[in-house]
Amino acid sequence: MIRIGSQYVWLWVAIEPKNKQILHIDISFDKTMLIVAERFIASLINIHGKHPVSTDGGGTWYPPQACTFVKQRHHLNSIR
Repeated sequence: MIRIGSQYVWLWVAIEPKNKQILHIDISFDKTMLIVAERFIASLINIHGKHPVSTDGGGTWYPPQACTFVKQRHHLNSIR
């Protein structure tokens, strides 16, 4: 989440873990995170095909549910 003036925007970044390549970047003003997460993951599938999704589990975040909606595997990665 980034604050711009008095407004908040959410920055979404997908990174390929092996080569650290940025696969997709998006921003959202929408506060309905589950819908935004689902849309972001679906756009990645359209571009790159189906691949497991891995997140660190930090913060208030919805990839596990969004992955279920798009029939995608989700892995919680504890790299802390």
